Amino acid sequence: MNFKITIILSIIAISIGAFFYYYTNYTTEEVGIDPPWFYQVSMDDINYIGLTKKDKSLSFYKNEDTTWSFVDPKGIPPSYTRWGGVTLLLSGPQTQRLLVADKIDNPAEYGLDDPTLIIDFDLIGGRHLSLKLGDATSDLKHYYCQINDFEELFIIASSWNDVLGRLIDDPPIPKWYIKRTPETIVGLAVYKGDIQSQGTPAKKFETKNNKDWYFMDLTDTNDEKTSNSLNQDSGIGYAAFLKVSEKISLNEELWAQSSHLLSGPDSITVVQSMATDAEDYIEYGINQTSDAIELRFNSYSKKGTEFIDGILYKLGDKTEDGKSYYAYSENNEYIKPVLAIDAKWVDAVIGLYDNPPIKK
Repeated sequence: MNFKITIILSIIAISIGAFFYYYTNYTTEEVGIDPPWFYQVSMDDINYIGLTKKDKSLSFYKNEDTTWSFVDPKGIPPSYTRWGGVTLLLSGPQTQRLLVADKIDNPAEYGLDDPTLIIDFDLIGGRHLSLKLGDATSDLKHYYCQINDFEELFIIASSWNDVLGRLIDDPPIPKWYIKRTPETIVGLAVYKGDIQSQGTPAKKFETKNNKDWYFMDLTDTNDEKTSNSLNQDSGIGYAAFLKVSEKISLNEELWAQSSHLLSGPDSITVVQSMATDAEDYIEYGINQTSDAIELRFNSYSKKGTEFIDGILYKLGDKTEDGKSYYAYSENNEYIKPVLAIDAKWVDAVIGLYDNPPIKK
């Protein structure tokens, strides 16, 4: 045989041998099996989500009308602005794959002895799934994962930890349910009618420094001292905080007796979780011309920038026991549940409209 050909064949043989030796000894086994459960479960199948992160936990359940609520505080829905990300995550395709089909000898090697996040699902048909997320992979795009304590090792997209883990660190409580301190409130307004109309009578209490409060009577739209500039999107600010009138000083002693009202209602419960259209509120006495109460407060963006935020309750009839008013929070979310808010608080705030504690 030609010497050159012999050399070439020898080099090829050595290369092939080296390749197989490296492949069998140094590559991670990826097993070709049927897709894991992630591809077989949709958001519609899930009726409970429980999250555990070290010593913190949070859980949600699905109502009969398919809306979701916190287990604690019971019956309160998550902010749908945040919850939309959860729905998208659990409904969309993922990038999971099986890494090891055999038993994991050392779970600690993958951070599974002390999981970063544990996710529990209850599914229709009495099924239950539990995911343990361990360490992140070297590219930080995935997490090592075990399902229902099975011995197989998966990796799962990092968005699962990012989205679901954040729910524990920053629970998506709707801002209409959050109890605030009076020191954070910078405005209180009462409307007697359509909040979107410049002609609606309104009165407001406002401060520019969170200390010195003043009163403005905005009931006379023909008053030359009152200027109207209503041109605002729903949920940002309404007529009263886009109008300016004469500043009237408050009786500090009387105002101090009422300042606790700035914290908002003492009790709020959900009467109807799924409500989206005007017709859903009519039976509760809530319509376009309903009275409303607005609170304005200091808030901060994700980047730490301070801005003025607010909530507005449109009021309806009193409940049968007289302890609450039906209401809903006007905002930019698609679902606005019907609420029952503390009647004593509502009546006291309306009392400020009828008899403002001003200096005589």
